Amino acid sequence: MAPLWSLMMLGLVGSLGAFQATHGGPTPQPEPKPDQTVGFTYTAGAYTMEVAGVCKITESEVRCWDLRGKQSTALTSLVESALKPKSTYVPPIQFQYGKKNRLVIFKQTISSATTGTTSYSISINYLGNSASGGYGGFLNFPMGNYQPGKPQVRYESRPVAAESSAKTTKARLMVIQFFPERATLNCKPGAKAGLSTADIELLSIKKAPAGEQLPPGYLQETRWQIDLKVKLKVRDRLNLGLTAVGPDGKFLSQKTSDGKPISQEEVQKLWSKPGGHRPYSLQSVMVQTGSMNGDRQTCFVNVDPKYIAKLAIGFSKTRNVDMTGIPLDPK
Repeated sequence: MAPLWSLMMLGLVGSLGAFQATHGGPTPQPEPKPDQTVGFTYTAGAYTMEVAGVCKITESEVRCWDLRGKQSTALTSLVESALKPKSTYVPPIQFQYGKKNRLVIFKQTISSATTGTTSYSISINYLGNSASGGYGGFLNFPMGNYQPGKPQVRYESRPVAAESSAKTTKARLMVIQFFPERATLNCKPGAKAGLSTADIELLSIKKAPAGEQLPPGYLQETRWQIDLKVKLKVRDRLNLGLTAVGPDGKFLSQKTSDGKPISQEEVQKLWSKPGGHRPYSLQSVMVQTGSMNGDRQTCFVNVDPKYIAKLAIGFSKTRNVDMTGIPLDPK
């Protein structure tokens, strides 16, 4: 399983050598070719992702079938249970008119055994092509009781809206390989750090221009720009992950609206007060990698750098894996 520092970096990585627009999110790109094409099962490290089956859902019926196209009562029962209202919440299932709307069910197993020092993460990126993913359909399946020493199993669902004539679809997986080696970089200009994959130097720190905003969906807030020089020592296309570390050596996770970090202990105190709640003025600390120009990497952070003692640095590699031949109809 990926270590804590890897998981914190998971959503904060930027692809070295790839241009990402700093206004309005990523520039639309053609669908990249898969690095690997597999059948219905893929394993990386302790993670195994497999297709459990496919379902068709109407206003009155759930029909599920396995990968041989045979009806699966077990899968049908699992999906029906997830669709039943939980108090006043009913999971939304939406459809595209004129399309073959299906719900693909995945089973992910995390082994208790670990081999080597490299860790991985597997997630479902989309089904079909990037424009035919469908809407809704992200069901909440019950989690099994955790038992030490035994594999953890959980189910996920993803919608697809395929052409009415389509017989099969594919699932695009995003597989991230986290390299165990990491380093810390003092948060001040001139600081340097070296890994076997790259040498990194912090060039400058400044308040980000007003137009440099976080992607849509995030609060618009004051940010600071950190410019790095990254000299890769390998030919692979790598992702750079950064995490802010305070003077006490702990990761910074929460901050106030003026960019000052707040400790987890202080957050817990706010929660524990009578009628306590997490103040809306508190926000998550984010270190976002932006565009790469040659060996220059631009990063943005929403906590005042004067409170950051070091930046924890790690690299990962992302692979696109396609699961093909998923049947859209029963036999």
